[in-house]
Amino acid sequence: MITYILLTNLRCPTLEDYNWCKNTFLTYLLKRDDGRQPYRKEKFVSGLSSLFYQRIYNKLNEVICKGLIPFEQIAFVQLLSSIKKRRNFSMQ
Repeated sequence: MITYILLTNLRCPTLEDYNWCKNTFLTYLLKRDDGRQPYRKEKFVSGLSSLFYQRIYNKLNEVICKGLIPFEQIAFVQLLSSIKKRRNFSMQ
């Protein structure tokens, strides 16, 4: 129950908090049976700061498809890699 609440309410208000959010989210996510569900990936992305979330969402939408992003076809590794690229670019 506690992991569900934590995963539901976890937010990453700034890019400086990203590593903590990523590590916490993935640690608790991997303990759950539903950890590989597509809505968990979408929840992770939507927990980022709003401006950064929009940039990631727009880039995924542009690269993968036009319309709804098929989170069931995206691995967490691909998602984290895409976020890392955008984050490094934003920090410069």
